[in-house]
Amino acid sequence: MAHLNSEKWTQLWNETSWINSFGETNYDSDIVEFWHKQLEGITGKVIDLGCGNGAISWIANEKLNQDEPSATVTGIDFSDIQPFKKLNLLASDYPMLNFLGSTPIEKLPFDDATIDLAISQYGLEYSNLNLAIPEISRVLKSTAKVCFILHSKQSRIIKETAVNLAQYNSVLYDVKLHDKFFDLDTIINNAENPEKLKDTPEFIAKSIEIQGRITIMKNIIKTARNPVPLNKYMQSMAAVFSKQALLKGTVDRRSIILKARNDFKNYLERIADLQSAALSADTLKELVKLLEKESFSITGNEALKYKDSNNHGHIIVAQRG
Repeated sequence: MAHLNSEKWTQLWNETSWINSFGETNYDSDIVEFWHKQLEGITGKVIDLGCGNGAISWIANEKLNQDEPSATVTGIDFSDIQPFKKLNLLASDYPMLNFLGSTPIEKLPFDDATIDLAISQYGLEYSNLNLAIPEISRVLKSTAKVCFILHSKQSRIIKETAVNLAQYNSVLYDVKLHDKFFDLDTIINNAENPEKLKDTPEFIAKSIEIQGRITIMKNIIKTARNPVPLNKYMQSMAAVFSKQALLKGTVDRRSIILKARNDFKNYLERIADLQSAALSADTLKELVKLLEKESFSITGNEALKYKDSNNHGHIIVAQRG
């Protein structure tokens, strides 16, 4: 179970047009093929748990309703999601698809025995499984199916995330490029003669210090598995201190620096939350026991293979009735 509150995740989904927490485009190849197989022949009502901006909901809706509509698909997330708005799509164009934000998995707004299929990808593990599984069982029909892809401690994603997080934390708490830009902004604002500012020893010394920190960051970026947030953090600040930007006169540089720092910090908190949510081998066994207690028979229990990864998460599929 993760620990980050819904407001932090709401910030992600409301500030980005990403479909899932890894990127702007939806999943492809092995993952789409996997979900198409699980969705084959499904009719009635489908719920996608911990859906974010609806990565799997969109896949399910396309599979089930592209030709002859056969199922309603409802994406559910504990954060305040608005996928249609964020992806610039009209809800009226997707009559069989809807989303419910601010809705925890542990308290689903459905009547007993009304849902035909519960699915989730990288979502269920953020809930309290001891409460979520009985609640999911309550709303599912006696012949229903569940299919989950979960973050696991042994997956490539989690192992790479651990490396990323160590690098990111080093940048935020050791390199502290934002603090150096704050210092430079103070020097600029206090300058008696802005035209001669760049010739002053104070400005030159701080610029050299900043360049040294940027060099450190560039070296980290070269080895980073995911350099995007690092580049965004660095470039958004550096841009307002470029020669061209400074010639344009006074801007609210401090707010830009503060936003860059806070956005980067929030990102770190989210991937730390991802690590916290990932299930250990023992927790996966407990999840299986919880499903069996609710009269589910396990039909799939294995690592997810995706592209060149033999473990991109863990699959659990179970059938009742």
